[in-house]
Amino acid sequence: MRRTLVLTIAIGLALVVSMSTFGVLVLAGAGKSGGLLQPETVAKDYVQDSPIADADWTVIVYLDGDNNLESSALQDLAEMEKIGSKSGVNVVVLMDTLTLTEGTHWYYVGQDTEHVNLTEGTNHCDCETITGEACPGELNMADGATLTYCIETAAAFAPAENYMLVLWDHGGGWYGVCWDDSAALIENSGKTDRLSVDETGKAIAAAEVELDVIAFDACFSGAVEFAYELKDLADYMAASITTVPGAGYAYDNLLAGMTEDSTMDAYEVSRLVADTYVQWYAKCPGSGIGGYPYVEMSVIDLSYIEALVTGDGGIGDLAEALIPLLEDESYRGLIESAESMTPQIQFSGEQFPFIDIGLYAAALGENIPELSELTEKLLAHVQDAVPYLNFVATATDAPMKTCGISLYFTCCWNSAVAEYGYETYEEAEAAGALPYYGLDLVIDTDWEDFLEAFVMSQAEVDAG
Repeated sequence: MRRTLVLTIAIGLALVVSMSTFGVLVLAGAGKSGGLLQPETVAKDYVQDSPIADADWTVIVYLDGDNNLESSALQDLAEMEKIGSKSGVNVVVLMDTLTLTEGTHWYYVGQDTEHVNLTEGTNHCDCETITGEACPGELNMADGATLTYCIETAAAFAPAENYMLVLWDHGGGWYGVCWDDSAALIENSGKTDRLSVDETGKAIAAAEVELDVIAFDACFSGAVEFAYELKDLADYMAASITTVPGAGYAYDNLLAGMTEDSTMDAYEVSRLVADTYVQWYAKCPGSGIGGYPYVEMSVIDLSYIEALVTGDGGIGDLAEALIPLLEDESYRGLIESAESMTPQIQFSGEQFPFIDIGLYAAALGENIPELSELTEKLLAHVQDAVPYLNFVATATDAPMKTCGISLYFTCCWNSAVAEYGYETYEEAEAAGALPYYGLDLVIDTDWEDFLEAFVMSQAEVDAG
């Protein structure tokens, strides 16, 4: 979420954050009072003890604040509490923080509740109410088993006709989502951990809960790689192709809309996610509230993602068509030109190597006419897959030029990430290229083969 920990810079950042995390946790563990809020044992008559029966929606929020976003996690929990669970909508939260609360806790967001109060030093969790057991202790939110546990437990406690899962934290496109700084101690690994795209998909599938919407309150998650991994696990995905400000979603406005009409279907709820998010940051016309003019949210119809990736005229076909063209140096220039013609997604340079795949296809078709029929099909697939998006206008009041879904691409051989392309763990381990990402898009298409051939041929050109 928010400032994404992209792999090319994440290794250094992760070391710094892990070291500071280790120090904080050791100090806190030395004395239980250590500033961390522990769960209250007083009666919780202010909390609605049981969820709404026969609910239309249960919103499951995987609130991973076990990092530098922990204060934003508490702010978003407070936003949810402004509306709470009512009118056919349940809100169930699993929250972890780094230094503000002791361990990981469940919260059923009833009406007029305040679970965590830093001033008063209170943490009124609902762990026993939701699970029937004591608080689960410190969980690694970057472990797929924790995500499975979250979905299973929330759905069992608050069954509903429809479910929306919100993944809240840092995000980095195909690099993953949900960084947990305390994993350095939990897993005894000495480093932070995160949910990879493959791990996220497997964890959701293992829960065996039919999700209607998967919403990412996390940076850069509007990626084809993530959508393809989740294509059979929900109907719609709400995600941004760019960064998400620290304040994240406007949860009070989102829940107000859902509770006003809980009969909305998955598409309508996904649009509500996008609209309430963008409308909040658009309060300052032309620049966005807090100076965020690049706020964007896409609604992705996951039923069209397979066609976009492996269908006739999909990404796989484009890769197969591009690879032979690399034998001709003139085509390399046209391919690179198409990438450079794609508007930057908020940041310039190769620090964030993602392209808007729809705009790239359009530019590529113009540059290489013999590919135009294929790229027209690809653009049509993109338009099917992204039926709606919303954004904050730029400072000049110009619209954000995007088709709403991104894909990994780099023109620089020294910026390429080898780990992206390994199809099996054994292959990655043998090459010393761990972590293994296991991206289904890489396994099912030649997109990585094209990228590897492209950057290597470019390296030869650069070498003279």
